[in-house]
Amino acid sequence: MAATNKDLRAEVNAHRFRMDLFYRVAVTALRIPSLRERSEDIPSLIEHFGQEVSQRHGVTMKRFESVVLSALCAYEWPGNVRELRNVVEGLVLMATGDTISISDLPAELTSSRSAPVAHAGVMDLESAERDAIAGAVTACHGNLTLAARQLRISKSTLYIKVKKYGLDKLVPEARVGPR
Repeated sequence: MAATNKDLRAEVNAHRFRMDLFYRVAVTALRIPSLRERSEDIPSLIEHFGQEVSQRHGVTMKRFESVVLSALCAYEWPGNVRELRNVVEGLVLMATGDTISISDLPAELTSSRSAPVAHAGVMDLESAERDAIAGAVTACHGNLTLAARQLRISKSTLYIKVKKYGLDKLVPEARVGPR
């Protein structure tokens, strides 16, 4: 079994994927819509992942406020179901009370809700992500390990995103502080 988010036939035509390998793996194709295409499934998935985490770690199940559910349904989920599962796990384990409120959400989820709206009501998530990363790097004085922990992403992902958004110069500036 193999999975990809690429159109392998197009990749073969563009000479970026070997044709012989394509015919070995292309027995059948099953398209699974991304989470952002089926946001109506998000509340059920949150409930499922919340119960799973609660049982596995021996903690009480947390109740998600409706505003939190709305925010989670509005998010684009570039990491798809895995990202949702990880966010729910973090919320269930890190929230101090019995209820998960909007203040418990990771910065990238709350900042994307207030991001400027692009055409057709689609949020500018890249700007929100860039702002969240820049804020975390600055707040952590250029310490990328702490910034990654604060953003709840891996350090390697943070390095990639810092480079992607051209924030390389921000890191040494944040370490030195304002002049």
